[in-house]
Amino acid sequence: MAQVNEEQKYDIAQFVKFLPGDRIKSDVLKSKHFNVVVICLDDGYELPPHHEPYDVFFYVVSGRGIITAGDKQWETQSGSMVFAPVGIRGIKCIEHMTLLGIQEPH
Repeated sequence: MAQVNEEQKYDIAQFVKFLPGDRIKSDVLKSKHFNVVVICLDDGYELPPHHEPYDVFFYVVSGRGIITAGDKQWETQSGSMVFAPVGIRGIKCIEHMTLLGIQEPH
């Protein structure tokens, strides 16, 4: 994905895609100050807690799940927002989840 340096409009619907039993992560844009991704997780899919070297802010567009950040876990649903700083994070999908992630550049 090329770095974006000018105004642009995006439709999240073009990035929402599900794969049975899996996840799909789509890069929306990379800029000098942040990256934006859309993550779609199928029912029951789990991204186990793991270390990430960058901050991320998640917005739950749709669905339900559990987001782990550090030693905390939050049940989330459409409209929930979670900040996960550098460190351990994970996601468990309970019901088809679409997340918008705003990440520190990496």
